[in-house]
Amino acid sequence: MRPIYHKKTDRVEGHLWITLLAYHLVHYTRLRLKEHHINDSWETVRKSMRTHMRLTTTMRTQTGKTLHIRKASRPEVWQQTIYRALGLSFNPGGTMKTIVPD
Repeated sequence: MRPIYHKKTDRVEGHLWITLLAYHLVHYTRLRLKEHHINDSWETVRKSMRTHMRLTTTMRTQTGKTLHIRKASRPEVWQQTIYRALGLSFNPGGTMKTIVPD
C-alpha cells in the first residue's frame, strides 16, 4: 500500500475501515479457496479473474427506443472453479434489460 495522507480524522478512519474490510475479504476468500485445494497466491487468483467482465450491449429497437442488456461474460474453466469454491454465481447480477425512451 502506498502512503495516504489525510488531514481530517473522519477520512483517516474511513480509509482504515475500507483497508481492514478489504483485508478480511481477501483473507476469507483465500481460506475458502484453500478448503477446495486452491493454494494459489492472491495475485494469481486476482489476475485469473480479471478477464471475467460484466458487459452492456446497446441497440435501438424498431420503435426508436434504446435497449441496454447487461450481463456477465462466460467465465473460463479456471474462473468457474474459483466461483464454485466460493459458492458464487457465474452470472453475478443476472441479466438486466433496460429500455430508454427517446
